[in-house]
Amino acid sequence: MSGAEFFCDRLEVSWEGAPKEGESFTWRGKEYEIRTILTSWRKWRTPATVAHKTWRTRRHQNFYHIRTQTDETFEIFLDRANKAKPRWFLLKRLS
Repeated sequence: MSGAEFFCDRLEVSWEGAPKEGESFTWRGKEYEIRTILTSWRKWRTPATVAHKTWRTRRHQNFYHIRTQTDETFEIFLDRANKAKPRWFLLKRLS
């Protein structure tokens, strides 16, 4: 496959906090097991619509490149904008 496929779809996950090898997620009705976490990083940004930019108005996101048991590589992320109910997304399929 040449290039990434972008989705930004919600995920159902089997973990709390950071994902670990052996954990699973469901995307479009199919369950995937994480075989390897390749890399991870954090991103903070303030939405352009916010007039008063402070650390409280930043969006916090945790990103992961993972490889699944099907040998596919995905980029997933945790959106922590709502601290009480953080949400997971599959951003793109890398291979």
